[in-house]
Amino acid sequence: MASLDIRRLGLGAMALFGASLVFKGVKGKEISKKEEDNLALEIGIDSVMGAEMYGEKTQKNYQEETKRFKKIARKYGFKAHNAISTNQVVLEAKNTDGEWQTWFTINLDTGKLSLRGNTDHSNLWFHQTRRDMTPRKLVRFVKEINAFITSVNPHILVRHLIDPEDYQQIANINDAYDDERYFMGAETFEAEA
Repeated sequence: MASLDIRRLGLGAMALFGASLVFKGVKGKEISKKEEDNLALEIGIDSVMGAEMYGEKTQKNYQEETKRFKKIARKYGFKAHNAISTNQVVLEAKNTDGEWQTWFTINLDTGKLSLRGNTDHSNLWFHQTRRDMTPRKLVRFVKEINAFITSVNPHILVRHLIDPEDYQQIANINDAYDDERYFMGAETFEAEA
């Protein structure tokens, strides 16, 4: 197999290679898993899709995980569906224009969450679009997302998903950073009832 230095490729070229790409060092020597992960982070991709890593999941596994994720989404008033690839689920929320918009995706193979932006960046502003949302409900939602993605030692907090100004409006407080609930979500993987 010919050696390929992925660091010399542009993102468009990397997309063409997709799952069949094998990371090689500059001298053609295979690199370690840790180096591979670091390189993947360096070039801005979430994961390396190697058949040797994910060959054991079946279509049924993906369907079961997607069904579980959709149930969480419905419970909190969101919409979920599979992304173009079957190994990703997408969570959508309504923006201030009343249109469903992708908020984040989760890779079912790696468990990594890819956030499109917090509630400000995505123009979701839950204090306007989700009058039912409370700090307690946000904490429970984030805990359930963490419990769903336990394969990567989740550490997602409310503050990662919700803009501080939006949270202040939801919680009816002056400063989100003074409210301990804004920093909750990953301290336990068990979702509250």
